Amino acid sequence: MACDFGAFVNETDPSGVNVRQAPKATSKILGKIPPKYVNKEYGVTNVSFVEVRVIASRDGWFLIGGAGDNELLTGKPERSMYEGQGWVSGKKLAVKTQASKARMAPNPKADVAFLVGSVLDGDSLSKPGYLVACEGNWVQLDYSLSKIPKDEIEDIKINPAARKNVPKDHVRGWVTRICDIQETSCSGLGGIPE
Repeated sequence: MACDFGAFVNETDPSGVNVRQAPKATSKILGKIPPKYVNKEYGVTNVSFVEVRVIASRDGWFLIGGAGDNELLTGKPERSMYEGQGWVSGKKLAVKTQASKARMAPNPKADVAFLVGSVLDGDSLSKPGYLVACEGNWVQLDYSLSKIPKDEIEDIKINPAARKNVPKDHVRGWVTRICDIQETSCSGLGGIPE
């Protein structure tokens, strides 16, 4: 499916993420993208993720291109990495969204899959999620409910249909208003308003 949005490589393994020739784990490795950059100075920990552009998806894999560090966030020269096009598992990617609702389909008129009190780009909601599929500037996210703080779970209103045909204790929904700025909030106007 054709897509167009910015995402972040969410990887902690020091060996980085493999970028593959085709959307499967056995496909040829074209190159690597380093893990998130962690800088600890003066008692403060700053984290920066490699930024990528997503242009397609297939079977939980995403065709990416243009990988790069955000030098304004790292304060260091960009690390060496594969910058061409290739496929990465959606479990290695994250997005920020200004949406407060996830839909059952990539359509603003589709039933609500789940609703949060604010927006979905907070750390407690972006970290336990991963990408499943995309269509245009809509992204289907999968959240592990067991990894979301209990006090925040109570504020999430979940449509039971969003828990069908997904792993146990997970919920899935489609969001838009994707934000490709990682260091601050943004308008998320890259998608259809909710």
